[in-house]
Amino acid sequence: MTIESYSSRMKCARLTAVLLASTAPATAFAQAAGEAQDRPAPPASATRSENYGIAEIVVTAQKREQKLNDVGISISVLGGDQLDKMSIKDSTAVVNAVPNVENTSIYGPGTNTNFSVRGVAQNDSNDGTEAPIATYVDDVYLVTTGAGAFPLYDMQRVEVLRGPQGTLFGRNSTGGLIHYISSKPVDKFEASISGSYGSYDDRTVTAMVNAPVAPGILAVRVAGQYHDNDGWLDNRTGNQPDGGQVKSKSIRGSVLFTPTDTLTNVLRVSYDKASGYTSGIWRDAIAQDPSTGYQYTLPKGSPDAVGVGPVSGESDNG
Repeated sequence: MTIESYSSRMKCARLTAVLLASTAPATAFAQAAGEAQDRPAPPASATRSENYGIAEIVVTAQKREQKLNDVGISISVLGGDQLDKMSIKDSTAVVNAVPNVENTSIYGPGTNTNFSVRGVAQNDSNDGTEAPIATYVDDVYLVTTGAGAFPLYDMQRVEVLRGPQGTLFGRNSTGGLIHYISSKPVDKFEASISGSYGSYDDRTVTAMVNAPVAPGILAVRVAGQYHDNDGWLDNRTGNQPDGGQVKSKSIRGSVLFTPTDTLTNVLRVSYDKASGYTSGIWRDAIAQDPSTGYQYTLPKGSPDAVGVGPVSGESDNG
C-alpha cells in the first residue's frame, strides 16, 4: 500500500511593464491624523484637514484619482507606512489587516494564491486557473493564481475592492480585486536600506534609491529585495527537505516623465523570481509489516514498496 503526495519546488518569474498617463499631477498623500486634539481653535477660513488634521486618502479604484470618501464602493486601503509598521512583507499577508479577505495557499507558502473576498473564492486549486478575485500590480493583471504570491517592498498603497468590479477591471473580478501600487519616483534624492534576521535563518534585505535626473521633468527610482529562509514545516522522515522554504529576488525600476504641468508619464519594469521547497506535502514510500499489519515509512535508499527500485529521497515537480 502506498501513500503518494509531493514536495514541490516552485519557480516563477514575473516580468511586467506598464506605461501610465494621467492629465493631472499626482496628489499628495497625507498621513493618518488625530494629533490635533490639543491644538488651539483654528480660524474659520481653515479647511477641514487644517482644522482636525484628518488624512486625505486618494485612491484609483475607479481608474482615476479620487478621495476615498467619494468612491461609492466598499474599499479598504493600506498605505505604505501601514505596510511597514505592520511588517507586511508579501502579497498574501495583506489578509491579516483587511476584513472579509482570506487566502489559502494549499501547496505551501509562496505558491498559488487563493484569495477569498466575502466568501467568494476559486474552487479549483490548479495553479493555472483564473480566480474570481482579480489581482493587479500597477494596473497589470496577473492572469494565473500562481503569479499572485510575491514580495512587497517600496509600496505606495494596496487597494482591496469588494464586490463585482467587471466594469473597469474585467470579467475575472466578480468577487472583488486586490490592487498593489508601487511608489512613484519623486523630484528629490532619497535612498534607504534595511535588513532583518529571524527564526529559521530568515534573512531579508531591502534597498531603494530615488534620483531626479532633470528636476521637474525626469526622475528615476530603483528598488529591490532579497529574501531567504529555511524550511519550517518539519518532514520527520528526513527523506526530503523541510517545507516552507522561500527564496526570492526582486527588483523594480520606475521612470517619471513630466513634460508639462498637466501630463505625467510613469514607466515601470519589474522582475521577480522565487524558488524553494515550499510545500509541506511529501512523497514517501510506505511499506507494511505482514505480521502486525502496521505501516511504516521506508528510509532513503531502501527498495520501494513494490520492490522496483531504491527510494530517491527527493521529488522535483519543477
